[in-house]
Amino acid sequence: MAKYIITTANVFIPAEIRYTNISSTYLPADVLNKLLKALGKDSTLVAGVDVYGKHAYRALKLVENKDKYIDECKAKFRNTLKLWGIEPDLYIDSDNVKMDEFVEYSIKNLQNNGIIEKVEEPAFYCHDCNEELSKSECKITSKKEKRLKKYDKIDDFINEDIDCKLCGSENVEVRFEQQWGMKLPRTSLLDSLMEQQDPTSNVSQNMRGIYDNNFNTWVFTRNNYGRIMPIDQDKQIYLWYDSLVSKLLPLTDKPDNVSNDLKNSEYFCYFGKNILPYYSLIMPTIFKYGFNADQMNIKYEARGFCLTQENDAGILSQDVYTPEELSRVRLFVLSKVPDKIKDYKLTEDNYKQFLSGTYKNLIKYFHRLSPILSGQKIDIESEEYKTIENHILNGRVNKVVSTIEQWAVDDLKEISKDSHNIKKIGNRYAIITKVMEAIAPNIVKKLNHINTTSQVKQAIMEKKYDYSK
Repeated sequence: MAKYIITTANVFIPAEIRYTNISSTYLPADVLNKLLKALGKDSTLVAGVDVYGKHAYRALKLVENKDKYIDECKAKFRNTLKLWGIEPDLYIDSDNVKMDEFVEYSIKNLQNNGIIEKVEEPAFYCHDCNEELSKSECKITSKKEKRLKKYDKIDDFINEDIDCKLCGSENVEVRFEQQWGMKLPRTSLLDSLMEQQDPTSNVSQNMRGIYDNNFNTWVFTRNNYGRIMPIDQDKQIYLWYDSLVSKLLPLTDKPDNVSNDLKNSEYFCYFGKNILPYYSLIMPTIFKYGFNADQMNIKYEARGFCLTQENDAGILSQDVYTPEELSRVRLFVLSKVPDKIKDYKLTEDNYKQFLSGTYKNLIKYFHRLSPILSGQKIDIESEEYKTIENHILNGRVNKVVSTIEQWAVDDLKEISKDSHNIKKIGNRYAIITKVMEAIAPNIVKKLNHINTTSQVKQAIMEKKYDYSK
């Protein structure tokens, strides 16, 4: 039986995970994991914290007990997921004890395969706040204002005036340093990964844009933060390398086994759209040349970002939910977040519309059908089951939600008629119940307790003609 591994983008210290991350990454991944388990699949959801990036380096300079601070950040991350009902099977952080072995193994293979080499790379230093700046922390002022892109050539920086976004200083020095870079050759393997993507999503289209771009070398070392480079003690590995390699740890405990075990596994990688280059180009290159893997099954489940003001999404920023509130909010988020790389809004108005639309329909559905059809078994040969199964095996969580919502509306219309196909409705009810247990379990638990004759009669007759028009 194939092994399904669902990964999420690692949050880095000291960043606090927000509902933007929850909605685009962690919640869809959690629901997919639970749906796969409901189908009887061997599925594992992985999450983790990165401790080696620039922001972690800056934060750790300010604390005395670094180990305690790291542990507190990890605990806070895990607790936030728990508050949302998200249940990873494994937490694999970048300081996992096995990471050194996997990183060293892959770096040496990359070197032997001629994939890494020393390259000249611009670095930015602010003399006023004494910080080494990333490209995103710099601002070009001599041209039309823009963010420095990964794809800019070194020559582009020489004659530019650059300001520091951290303190506003104009006293930014551009330095040129020798760092380790990884070549990113276009291969038939990368083409095959594009063919594996869900045709209803626009991930493959975005991947093609990345491959066609002038993105040929990824500089992955720094001077003073990160994991020590195994073949060069003066350099340190940037956090993204660790994050990508960590996706292999739930697969096997030996780097030698990666190539073989990848063939029998299916990966679903959930992340926000801005890091698609790392996952679609860099990660498979590391797997191929660092772990000698020539075959891999990876579906990229990239999402857009939540565009909303804090005061527009109060329902999402609560610290504590009752079980019923949590189920309702989880269902709301899943009903809004698209499967495509597309930004979306979560607002109080969205939530009110959801309560009078999707949520209301499903509440009516369970209220009317649960007394009649309790214990109904799923027909796994039915078209309905195969539709849901197909959506699940392609990672289309939003499509699962929209499908069961439409079924609920259709069934409510059908059951209001004098003659209806109770077998078909019963099968759909069983499927919807199973799906809702993964998304919003307390809605099902609360509404499946209707069992007396009077309640049955009330459930059937109440607003009987609502959906008969």
